[in-house]
Amino acid sequence: MANKKRQHYISQFLLRNFAVATNSKSIHLHQKGTGKFVKNAPIKSQAQQKYFYGEDAVFEDYLAHSENTASKVINQIKNYNTLPKVGTKDYSFLLHFVMMYAFRTKASVANTEEKINSGIQKIAQFDKTLSKIDFSKCRVSHPEPAAFNLAYNMDNWVITADLSLGLIKNETATEFIISDNPFVQFNPIQLSRKRFPNNGGLLSTGLIIFFPISPKLYLIYYDKWAYRVNFENEGLLSLTDDYDIHNLNLLQAISAEETIYFSSEKKTQYIKNLTDEASWHKLDKHINDDVLDKANPDKKLLLSYYIEHLHNPEFTFLKLTDAARNGKDNIGMNSYRNNEIVEWMKMDKSYLKKTKVI
Repeated sequence: MANKKRQHYISQFLLRNFAVATNSKSIHLHQKGTGKFVKNAPIKSQAQQKYFYGEDAVFEDYLAHSENTASKVINQIKNYNTLPKVGTKDYSFLLHFVMMYAFRTKASVANTEEKINSGIQKIAQFDKTLSKIDFSKCRVSHPEPAAFNLAYNMDNWVITADLSLGLIKNETATEFIISDNPFVQFNPIQLSRKRFPNNGGLLSTGLIIFFPISPKLYLIYYDKWAYRVNFENEGLLSLTDDYDIHNLNLLQAISAEETIYFSSEKKTQYIKNLTDEASWHKLDKHINDDVLDKANPDKKLLLSYYIEHLHNPEFTFLKLTDAARNGKDNIGMNSYRNNEIVEWMKMDKSYLKKTKVI
């Protein structure tokens, strides 16, 4: 039986797509905190932690199966610059693989824990018992936080099934980077709001997901109601503007928790400048405000949301639709793309797991 002690939260096959040209097992990296560059670092040692998903290897096996199927789909995309058809198994495999990165990385696990703790601290102000706790000395935590994060969100990959998919091809000399938190959630409509600007949630109107699969290719999932994308054909978009490439890299660098990975040794100064710019933009704030309940003025509600950054570049390939332009002023934090998916999220699905397949 293979030793599964070393559990990767970024797939090795994905990092190999960003390997150095002379060695498919090595990659260049930049550590955000220390500013240190490491050349030709072994990929097998990257983005991994001892029993990150648990010693029983249940989630490790689950993710390995997902990676195995998705790697074949991504290789097809790389080789032919074509995307799987909507409704096919390959399309679902790809979506599942990408969406797992919203929940499986160290950054997403830490974000969930901070969300829970910051919310409890706010609620504690209004509770006699909880208000006596010194939260500077204690935190709510799970013994297996990564496994908990995955288990809690296991079925949530389908909530973005309504998004349209496109492929971005980089035609410039500046390559795409990847990080230890490659799933980029971006929402220009929510970011442009005057009150409570943020990137919204996975159900929000105006959602865009960017996900890098090679130094030359990016996946984009987007809300078709909100945006028009200037595709050439079959969902393919070739970018020649350095502004677009830089801002895709900048959003990736902002998303990074500790490490940025890249394939070209010649780009170290660019990576350093990019990291400095990303650090300036990154806010990483959990907001918890008490607001009046309009339906019951005697009560207060907890308004919780997360601000990763407020950087809102105007990509040349992305335009608001007429419907979005006319309606964006009425889009709030609780504006959802698809009410059917919202109802599915609210539904008690416990009985589905008890159903026997005959």
